[in-house]
Amino acid sequence: MPPDEMAEIVTSTDAYLEIATGGSFKAALNLMETVNQVGAHDRVILGTDTPSGTGVTPRAMLRNVALLASLGGVSPETALCMATGNASIAHRLEPGFLVEGRPADILLMGRIQGSVGEDTLSCLAIGDIPGISMIIVGGQVVVGGRSEQTPPPAVRASFAKGGAAWQ
Repeated sequence: MPPDEMAEIVTSTDAYLEIATGGSFKAALNLMETVNQVGAHDRVILGTDTPSGTGVTPRAMLRNVALLASLGGVSPETALCMATGNASIAHRLEPGFLVEGRPADILLMGRIQGSVGEDTLSCLAIGDIPGISMIIVGGQVVVGGRSEQTPPPAVRASFAKGGAAWQ
C-alpha cells in the first residue's frame, strides 16, 4: 500500500493497524511515522504472517518489537504492548495482560551475551533480540535455563525454593 494511503487510514479511521514480519520493513516504518504524529499507538498490533510464501521467520515477534523499538520511534515498552495487549484487545482475547484470573504465558528474557545493552529494554532499543531464559505456559515451566531459539541470555532464570532466582 502506498505511504499516503496508509497515512489516510491512520488519520481517517479507528482501524487497527497490523505490522507483520512478512511485510515491508520500510512500509512499517512509514506507518509508524504517522502513528507517532497522531498518537495512534493503541491501534498498532504486531503479527508475523508466517508461515507464508516466504517461509517461516524465526523469532518474528521479537524481531518486530526490536524493529519498532530501535527504528520506529517508540519505546521498547510500547513495542511490547503492541505485540501483547494491543493484539489481545483487537482480537478480543483473554490473554495479553498479566491480570489475576486471566490466562497468560510468561517469558523471562534479558540482555544477550555480547550486547552493549544493559538490560532487556535497552537491548530492544538498539535492535538486539533478547535472550529468553524461561517460558511459563499454563503455570508450568516449558523452557528453563535458556531457549535454544534465541541468543544466550547473559543471566539465566531458575526457580529456587521459595521463588524465582537469577543465575
